[in-house]
Amino acid sequence: MIHFRNRPQLAAAPDSTIRIRESDDPDTVLTASPGALRAFLRGVRTGEFDHLAT
Repeated sequence: MIHFRNRPQLAAAPDSTIRIRESDDPDTVLTASPGALRAFLRGVRTGEFDHLAT
């Protein structure tokens, strides 16, 4: 697991999924497949979700 203060934490699970949690709220955990996380991050980098920030 990668640990940062007040940052998302990522961990590989035994079932090959990626677990994501916020260090401020560690009881809430999102689970994604590697492909889904990769597609989401690609969308973030290319600005696909920028319209949601306004």
